[in-house]
Amino acid sequence: MAIEVKVGKVPGRITSVVVEEGATVRAALMAAEVSVTDGETLTMNGNPVNQDSRVYSGTILITRKIKGN
Repeated sequence: MAIEVKVGKVPGRITSVVVEEGATVRAALMAAEVSVTDGETLTMNGNPVNQDSRVYSGTILITRKIKGN
């Protein structure tokens, strides 16, 4: 079964991709042709994830880490 997810960087573009059920975040990032660099974090539906996390419906976002005072 296929799963559609939105993947993107903030700020930047958001792309819809389709991955197989059980796919990892890494596979979704590759399908969307985006990558995570140092100083960026990954979330799926607002929850922190890593590239080996399993994908479920929703949105995967790459954002810059925010530093406090």
